[in-house]
Amino acid sequence: KTWYPNATLDDADHFWDSGNEGASIASRNPTAPETGDVVKGRAVRMASDYISIASKFAAGNIYTGDFVGLAGIEGAELDFGQPYTGRPSALKGYYRYTPGVIDQAKAPYDALMGQTDSCHIYIGFFDWSAPFRGNFTRPKYILIVASASKYGDYFTGSTSSVMYLDECELVFE
Repeated sequence: KTWYPNATLDDADHFWDSGNEGASIASRNPTAPETGDVVKGRAVRMASDYISIASKFAAGNIYTGDFVGLAGIEGAELDFGQPYTGRPSALKGYYRYTPGVIDQAKAPYDALMGQTDSCHIYIGFFDWSAPFRGNFTRPKYILIVASASKYGDYFTGSTSSVMYLDECELVFE
């Protein structure tokens, strides 16, 4: 069963999503709840993996938005972002990352084979109906992304990379 990173743990009326739906063809959930290694309550565990049935690398990930579906054998269609008009000054939280050595790579990142993997956490605010003008326009969408393998969306990373993310919050000062 596909695990969804939301309070109701299903796909209905959600804010967060992951690539789990794509990995579910192999009964895998690279992104899963964590109750043992946490700061408080639950954390999210993102573990990159190789999905042999699809012959694809899958980075454990979480993002605000919606997994639309698979796009052939070369990837997935995602709707990034959720409606949002606030103006926080920071994203605060805890993470722990154990990188592995990159053992899966696809061009143009195949030169990274054998190097240490890296994680990726970022946040962005967007006004996607017009050019984004930084802090001078009020955003319409928020995008928060975390991935156990920075180049996982290009099928590149380590099958032993694991990242935990816990107690994230937007700070308003």
